[in-house]
Amino acid sequence: MWVGWLDDRPDCASATWTSYGINNVTLLATIPEARRRGYGEALTWRAAQADPSLPAMLFSSDDGRPIYDRMGFLSLTRLTLWHRARGGAGGG
Repeated sequence: MWVGWLDDRPDCASATWTSYGINNVTLLATIPEARRRGYGEALTWRAAQADPSLPAMLFSSDDGRPIYDRMGFLSLTRLTLWHRARGGAGGG
């Protein structure tokens, strides 16, 4: 796990699970005020190279996709997750 700091406050974070022959980059986040400055990309590079002998993979939001495209990640599939708040139609 890595945390990017600016002016004594955490602005971004990333993590990697290295197993089964791959760097699984996960938990990438940058606070809104720090976006578009390269901090998240820097931590993505660090996480993707946790074990430099292995390839890296990640799941991306729509916002992150242009960054990962530029970094050379290859899009393999699209995944859509759905959320419904409790108490909506159908009970629950």
